[in-house]
Amino acid sequence: MTSEHRFASAADTVCVWDPSQLTRPFSKTPSDGTRHFTSVRWSDNGQLLVAANGSVSVIQVSGTDTSMLRLDTEDSDAVCACFAASSRQVLSGHRDTTVKMWNVKNKSVAKTLQGHLSGVTCLALSRGGSRLLSGSSGGDLICHSLTSNDTSEPMRTPSVESVTDVQFSVFTDSLAASSSQDGDVNIWDIGTQQLKKTFVQQHHGGAAGLAFSLLNEKLLASCGMDGKITFYDAVQPVPLMSKSADSPLSSVLIMPDGITVIAGSQTGCLYKYDLRSGTSDGLITMTKAHESTVASLSTHYATRHSGGGQRLGMWSKGSSGIADKAKTRPRKGSDPRNVSKDVAFSTCAVTLHRSAGKCLCLSIL
Repeated sequence: MTSEHRFASAADTVCVWDPSQLTRPFSKTPSDGTRHFTSVRWSDNGQLLVAANGSVSVIQVSGTDTSMLRLDTEDSDAVCACFAASSRQVLSGHRDTTVKMWNVKNKSVAKTLQGHLSGVTCLALSRGGSRLLSGSSGGDLICHSLTSNDTSEPMRTPSVESVTDVQFSVFTDSLAASSSQDGDVNIWDIGTQQLKKTFVQQHHGGAAGLAFSLLNEKLLASCGMDGKITFYDAVQPVPLMSKSADSPLSSVLIMPDGITVIAGSQTGCLYKYDLRSGTSDGLITMTKAHESTVASLSTHYATRHSGGGQRLGMWSKGSSGIADKAKTRPRKGSDPRNVSKDVAFSTCAVTLHRSAGKCLCLSIL
């Protein structure tokens, strides 16, 4: 795993991590020193982070400059944020039911998106940057077009529990997932605005976070208060397997290598798993990372557009059909969606990684 495969965590501080040994080369505390961060996302060039903790802040994470620029002059009740298709614009979700688009240079609100009747809890940007999906504490989702300014009718989950996370697949703008406070995980067709599948009460005590794989068109992970990470085939859709931790989990991330999974807990710990592991839980290491709940995890990899563009980690964390076996390995720094898939599902196994010409497989029991 190269140094490009960093990930960030949001809790009492925002930290950037080297996943190989879970070392922390960068850490930033809130500007007011009190309110904990609830969301963090990378910029298009991997040099900036945007974080929410009531306010919205852009953080420099490259070079010697580690400054933090606050966009709002007073607390705006922002609970989530991400960059738009350009790092010059930031999108933030607020408890007042709105989504705001910020101009970073002059720290002004360029646009306000509406439609929710209750507070916005989470945001996800599509791979092309044209669609924004927002979830609310009232249990509904809205898809906003950032090109035509159209807003969909609210998409209702089977329950009215708060939406805890939303994620787009990096392979198609039409596949998305949401998790709810009642433990449900929902798969959506955004093109038709239809609910495809509800995995009922996958997590006792509530589902907290989601992550799509950046290599596998089908693989989706969820985590929850029961300390479980559950994996799904999001295209079929069917549940596949689960991993466990010894504390309630609040966030999850599938790293760009397709085999490393990072989970954050309510106790401030980070758990690192290897999907190739022969052990039942696949836990590689655990570290005490924060003094509060790890509310958000985000990674970045290669650009999605030639010549620069949004990082994969921005679509925090498939298409139909079985992925072909890899004929080539991804080049360092290349977009993993532009090479043959080296992760493939079958009914009895998941090919998770190709190393030294051999397939390493994990059986699905």
